[in-house]
Amino acid sequence: MPTKNSLEVKNGRFWIAVGWTLVVTVLCLVRLIGFPERAGSAGVDKIVHFVFHFVFTWLWFGYSVRKFGGRRANILAWVVAVSVVFGVLIEFAQEYLTENREADATDVLANFIGALIAALILYFSVRKSPSNK
Repeated sequence: MPTKNSLEVKNGRFWIAVGWTLVVTVLCLVRLIGFPERAGSAGVDKIVHFVFHFVFTWLWFGYSVRKFGGRRANILAWVVAVSVVFGVLIEFAQEYLTENREADATDVLANFIGALIAALILYFSVRKSPSNK
């Protein structure tokens, strides 16, 4: 039976991951006043997408592995898939639900690369862990 402290850690990780997901959603869908227009900051935009999904993958993996247990590689694959689907949904939302944003396939690629790099780091760092069996 999980201890109270264990539950607090799981819940804390959950709310941090949810908070990050909400921050990413808002930042991707609203126009930030004073932020340079997309045309002049395409490289920065891709780095931002990379970081969004790198952190998204890291946080949701951290929560999921403690919540669900099981094979970490399977959990990691699911979290990467969710990150990619989330990124695609955000791009559709930008295209169809906003007036000042548009979908961009290279954003999806940056999202995927961010999630993939996080997954590779997590996979090889937890692979050595004795609790991964």
